[in-house]
Amino acid sequence: MTDAASRIILMVCNAAAVIWAFWIVEPEKPVCRVRYASAYVALVLLRLPLYIYNRPFRAAWMNTAVRFMPCVIYLRLCKRLGWNKCIYFSFITWFGFTMASILRGTWAYGVVSEAFIYSGILNTMLARCIDVAVVMCLTRFIPLNDIRRMGPERMCMMAFLVICELYIIQTVSTKDGMGWTESTSEIKIYLFLMQVFAACGLVMFERYLTGRAKWEQAKMAELDSRYRYKALQERQAAESDVRRLHHDMKNHLLAIRRMVNTPEEQGKYIDGLLESELSTLEKLPQTGNDLLNGLLGEKMLQAEKENICLMVELDFRPCAYMDGADICAIFGNIVDNAIEAVRSIENQARRTIRIRSEQAAENLIVLCSNPYTGVLKPVGHGFASSKKGGGHGIGLSSVQRAVEKYGGIVTLDTECDGVFSLILMLPIRKEDEHPDMK
Repeated sequence: MTDAASRIILMVCNAAAVIWAFWIVEPEKPVCRVRYASAYVALVLLRLPLYIYNRPFRAAWMNTAVRFMPCVIYLRLCKRLGWNKCIYFSFITWFGFTMASILRGTWAYGVVSEAFIYSGILNTMLARCIDVAVVMCLTRFIPLNDIRRMGPERMCMMAFLVICELYIIQTVSTKDGMGWTESTSEIKIYLFLMQVFAACGLVMFERYLTGRAKWEQAKMAELDSRYRYKALQERQAAESDVRRLHHDMKNHLLAIRRMVNTPEEQGKYIDGLLESELSTLEKLPQTGNDLLNGLLGEKMLQAEKENICLMVELDFRPCAYMDGADICAIFGNIVDNAIEAVRSIENQARRTIRIRSEQAAENLIVLCSNPYTGVLKPVGHGFASSKKGGGHGIGLSSVQRAVEKYGGIVTLDTECDGVFSLILMLPIRKEDEHPDMK
């Protein structure tokens, strides 16, 4: 078999392995046929010079960079993934090809090849089958579709394994140039076993991260259900009070008429009626979102126990497209930080937290304000008060991350002395428009 034919088979098999490896990956956005065609052409043409030139770079990292690029471009065009995710997925396939190449250099593979395969083309096909098998095992055991966010833990793992692989590749290429003896050739088996352990570690690492993400998602779904159920219970209780009041209204009016000559008693009776019978419904937050109603209702009870007034004038219906987990992250952290800051306020008249909204330029503007004591100092994405317990730094990074996920903006305003204001600008979208599609 000629060297040119062998290289053509290698190129076709490697391109087919990449396409098959990521066939199960769901595109993050719709992909047209032209984009699919461009992805396939880019995958082949960008790899073509490697097989035509057939003279590898001296440095292992240069070979790695050149082999990374076609797969990254293919994933970007065909699957429309983020650049970080494209690089990470390309690293997985490169890791598989490297494992297969080290396996083919071991004496065990040489013995099997010489004993059972007498044709050069069959030997080449066996090598390509090993490449495909190793890459398939990695991409199928790692739940690629469950990888939603490329955090620093994944990037650190990738960087560590890339350094280890480059060291192994450089070691093998150096020894190959110097000539391997029978004893030193066994080192390749140990290097391959090291890669197997590294691959198992990568698979377990990914399964742990995706399992933890699913557990957190399940907890958020449970929290979502609990808040919605709580909001439903509070509304049913308030409506029951209103129905009871309507039923007893005749008796209340008769009692008030009998007190016409005693204005003081009449006033006390009316005040008690308003406080006991009508206050329940008025205290319930009416945001247009059951989850948010339940969350803010619970925060109101928490604030009331600490003699803090939480006033809500929020219409969240224009942002109904947002996920429940992000809504909890945004408003849960905002209210918790505000309560923490207001605890140190001694003046009861100032112990008030206000959350209100308005619409402007196809955006929902949410303003959250609360008093604070001390001097605010920048801490990360937020501020922290010099007074103990008056911090606004913790949790605001989660708020900013959740808001920016939907193309929103978070602004902090401390120009008014003694008042901290957090302004959220959330884009208003139609209910049938997915945030990732815009």
